[in-house]
Amino acid sequence: MDKTFSFAEGIEALTTRISSLRDTTPVVIVGVAGGSASGKGYLTRQVESRINGLVPLAIDHYYLGKKDMPDPTNYDRPDSLELSLLVEHLAQLRQGRSVQRPQYDFASSCRIGTEELRPGQVIWVDGLFALHDTVRDALDIRIFVDSSEEERLARRKYRDIAEGRRPVGPEGQGTVEDTITRYWNAIVEPMYREHIAPTKRHAHIVITNTGLPV
Repeated sequence: MDKTFSFAEGIEALTTRISSLRDTTPVVIVGVAGGSASGKGYLTRQVESRINGLVPLAIDHYYLGKKDMPDPTNYDRPDSLELSLLVEHLAQLRQGRSVQRPQYDFASSCRIGTEELRPGQVIWVDGLFALHDTVRDALDIRIFVDSSEEERLARRKYRDIAEGRRPVGPEGQGTVEDTITRYWNAIVEPMYREHIAPTKRHAHIVITNTGLPV
């Protein structure tokens, strides 16, 4: 790990590092990990607006789907995803070849086909397990977005309700938030501590997110 940065400083450090690597590396692969609702998506949007030729690759598309997951109630363990396929695709993209990336649909909890992903100068790999030991060696730059549990849970509640992942019905918003909190305490945070937080030590850059969007 090189250094821990605020969000604004981290974006500058990251874009500088990407620009420097592009001078010597035809395809730069960046991995961005962090807990659920830590701000990975917000970081992606900020960097995407600053770096030309960036190709976003969301690890979420590599979920196996409920029928093939070891535990269909747990999306926060690494064997819920086909990380080996992701690594194969990163190798092909580095060689300048297009890949057929799975297309995962959260509404039906299954893959609904594939989508062609063409190579670019910067491949941006974003997901809980971007720094997992299966994936880590395929990356040129390793980023971890760090945020407190309190802030991550607050953002998770807002995101899941705002995006319709947990629709608010007659039971009211308070009941939905209670459901999100129970799942968080039972699955999300224990899995974060076991599988995701330990990968922080492998990051080149740690970006601290305090109060910024998901």
